[in-house]
Amino acid sequence: MKNKRVLGLIMGVFLASLLFLGLTIYGIPGISETSAAEEGKVLFTEKGCVACHGPEAQGTEIGPALPGHTAEQVRRQVRDPLSQMPPFTEEQISDAELDNIVAFITSLAPSEAMHMHEHKMSTPVQAHLWMALTALESDNATDTQHHLQHAVEVADGSQAEAIQAVLDNLDGGDAHSVQHELESVLAEAQALEEKTVDQLHLELAMSAMEAREIEDVRHHMEHFMEVASGVDKIKGRQVLALMDEEDLHEARHSIEGLMGMTPHADGGE
Repeated sequence: MKNKRVLGLIMGVFLASLLFLGLTIYGIPGISETSAAEEGKVLFTEKGCVACHGPEAQGTEIGPALPGHTAEQVRRQVRDPLSQMPPFTEEQISDAELDNIVAFITSLAPSEAMHMHEHKMSTPVQAHLWMALTALESDNATDTQHHLQHAVEVADGSQAEAIQAVLDNLDGGDAHSVQHELESVLAEAQALEEKTVDQLHLELAMSAMEAREIEDVRHHMEHFMEVASGVDKIKGRQVLALMDEEDLHEARHSIEGLMGMTPHADGGE
């Protein structure tokens, strides 16, 4: 009788161990997902996602609301973004961490109250700040400095002073703190969402064209060519060819066409 009780106890422990192992491997519906989402929310803050998307991923003046995006969309955007958002490598956000962030975002229900913006052309200041931030996060100090200098030139008053302060801190400052300073200035400039790198370079090329800064036009068109593809790349080559021929009038019209604008009618440049 005693042996039966011992055997029963052993079997009970064995079955309990199997049950625990099964739950660990396969998860409990509604519990493991919740745990992953909670961890994802913590990572969403720790990794700096809240700076552009808000603490509840509700969207800000910098980045769009995230609820309603699929897991695949989130993963693709983090690793290979389509807009001005910089890519995050596995060293910055591991695959396991990304899984938890995905769980957090996909657990959120879309709301009509989520922050929405009218899609419109950003100002040269905003465009240069976006490009500076992208360059900074890619450890490209030369391009960061280049765009900050241009932003200072086209900004006014206190905004120019704030950008100059970021520029002054670029050489000797901590990269992390410089990034936060730049993000703060960018937020105040109310940079708009969904601007792709190629769109930003076209806008900056157009701004330089209007200022007759031909070398800057070429600089941004060459950067545009690095990220363009298909028909846009062919049209970009045409712009550079027109510039080689010093036909700035037609080059400007071609840039306007690439930007989706109706080329303005004028009597020449």
